[in-house]
Amino acid sequence: MPERYAILIGINDYSDKPLNYCENDANEVTKTLIDRCLYRENNIYKRASYI
Repeated sequence: MPERYAILIGINDYSDKPLNYCENDANEVTKTLIDRCLYRENNIYKRASYI
């Protein structure tokens, strides 16, 4: 199987209109990619508010 890569962005902290669940969604998509789609954790690049 060829290498798979993903970029996930989950930013809640917007000054005008903060969002509530973007970070959680990015974390859940990461788990799904690893568990169901056979992505390697090292091939998933995630940017979230807390990073």
